[in-house]
Amino acid sequence: MHAVMSSLAVGRGRTVPDLARERAVSRQHIQSVINELLEAGLAVAARNPSHRRSPLLELTDEGLRRLRTVEAREAEYLTRIAPAVSHLELAATARLFDHLERDLAAQMKERTAG
Repeated sequence: MHAVMSSLAVGRGRTVPDLARERAVSRQHIQSVINELLEAGLAVAARNPSHRRSPLLELTDEGLRRLRTVEAREAEYLTRIAPAVSHLELAATARLFDHLERDLAAQMKERTAG
């Protein structure tokens, strides 16, 4: 949910397919997250002049406020633990996540192509 909210905060007027492509996950997964955000009043759907069945999604003011609260808590936590993690460990972790992201994106591409 956090990742989807972050994407909505960056780009205004995103669609479920936009978000799914960006995250390399299924549209169904993104739709379930969006449904939760809509039900909680954290996002709104607006008419999309480019596509009748794919509304434009945005965070509400409350959704943006909650996202900023979570991000502030994360930043505080990371600041506390940062001295315990070396730069080499952070670099290795970043490389690992990059590798995993590329591998997952390739798998999703294979699934949708087949």
